[in-house]
Amino acid sequence: MKLIFSKSHANSLYNIVVIPSAKKTYMTEKIPYIFRQNTDFFYFTGCLEPDSAVVIHGASDENFKSELFVKRKDAKAELWDGPRTGVEVAPKLFAVDDAHPVEDLGNFLQQIKFEHPSFCLWYDNTSYNETTNAVIKHFLSQSGGMSWNVPKQLFHQLRLYKSDSEQEMMRETCRIASEGFKETIGFSKPGRTEHELFTKFDYEVRMRGAQILAYPPVVASGDNANVIHYVHNNQKCCHGDLLLMDAGCELNGYDSDITRTWPISGQFTDHQKVLYEIVLDTQLKLLKLCEKSDSALNFISYAGEKDQKEFAVLMTLPLATVYNKLCENLPSLDDLFSSMCSLIGSSLVDNHIVTKTYAAMNDCSYIGFKFCPHHSSHYLGMDVHDCAAIPRTIPVAPGVVFTVEPGKSQIGFKFCPHHSSHYLGMDVHDCAAIPRTIPVAPGMVFTVEPGVYISKDCKETRPEFRGMGIRIEDDILIDKSSNVENLSAMCPKNIDEIESVYAMRKQSV
Repeated sequence: MKLIFSKSHANSLYNIVVIPSAKKTYMTEKIPYIFRQNTDFFYFTGCLEPDSAVVIHGASDENFKSELFVKRKDAKAELWDGPRTGVEVAPKLFAVDDAHPVEDLGNFLQQIKFEHPSFCLWYDNTSYNETTNAVIKHFLSQSGGMSWNVPKQLFHQLRLYKSDSEQEMMRETCRIASEGFKETIGFSKPGRTEHELFTKFDYEVRMRGAQILAYPPVVASGDNANVIHYVHNNQKCCHGDLLLMDAGCELNGYDSDITRTWPISGQFTDHQKVLYEIVLDTQLKLLKLCEKSDSALNFISYAGEKDQKEFAVLMTLPLATVYNKLCENLPSLDDLFSSMCSLIGSSLVDNHIVTKTYAAMNDCSYIGFKFCPHHSSHYLGMDVHDCAAIPRTIPVAPGVVFTVEPGKSQIGFKFCPHHSSHYLGMDVHDCAAIPRTIPVAPGMVFTVEPGVYISKDCKETRPEFRGMGIRIEDDILIDKSSNVENLSAMCPKNIDEIESVYAMRKQSV
């Protein structure tokens, strides 16, 4: 509540925060989709019941109450849908001050308004819970002397920095997903379908304790890997193809998000090795940029003339000031993306993968983005793209978990058109309200995921590299000491590791 009170309207003596749960939705008539709780509601309550809400209200950040609104016990409904917590048990189970029937929410808010005429309401009106939206809309229509704010960005500021227990949950979900990948790599062989590999991964992570997959996985063989969000997963895997799998699992509300690319036949060809090593080398350099002691120095290696001038100024400062600068100068997710484009573009040119004509006409960063059009990283946690309200421009910091997934700048941008990173946590693309311009910091979890995508009809590259799509994505935590912890490090990534997993499984059959 301290954040809420620091941002509330100066004239508001009382603050009311309303967070709705998700609603149960149906694919047809009485057949429901798998229920997933509203992440912010789950973060504050731990309650997994649909059609609920929590109200946090008070006159100061040290004097507030939390009140949960849930469905009443109903024997007939519970016969069909399972047990409900009920009003009587909810306070003890979810550690709230009080609980009420959900249909009393409107009257409860009216009572608060009567007792505190000047107040600030915090509610996200983009909520998918139509019932709560209707209650709030009616409440607002009858409320004078109030201000209204959307709390999403404040919630995401809290969720962006993972506690010790959250970090442990992130480690475990990444461990489970990594083991699932290892089993799936060994299960691969020509003739299997993408769907078989999808179901193999699903089986392995669930058998290890994951409740669900974190998102519909990408299982893309051959040229399918050049469709970044390919989810058909229904083609046969052929001899000589690379297979790109982007998958993760959810454990107690926290998500992993990993991508690996491997040869379906068990061994990389020479040309596949060249392109794979470009992506792997890019990712390792991006991870190096996140290291506390080397971050400023590493920026000098990869950045342009402006940063070199800043470094010259830095070297004139006292030693203690220089040390602090090195410790503080952690990159943002956008910094990682810019570095990714430059690195990939330079590598594609230096290894003569793009044609001489194309290289001469374009800046390396653009080439990098063309062949890796996504971001290199995102935050990770309770959502796969966690804390979407948090910008990717802040430095990584202890407690932050993120993925690492790569794509000279313009050339790199052409071949990797996605971002290099996103926040990760309770949502896959976590903390969406947080921009990627803030430096990463302790407690953050994010992805680092460079890639290179060369479609089979690409005319700007040599023919032998066409039809390949490669992405490598890891989930990264900045710990309390500002050190980089790769939460998915146990997932095979080096060429020798991948080929060894395949060979060992083949021998055991």
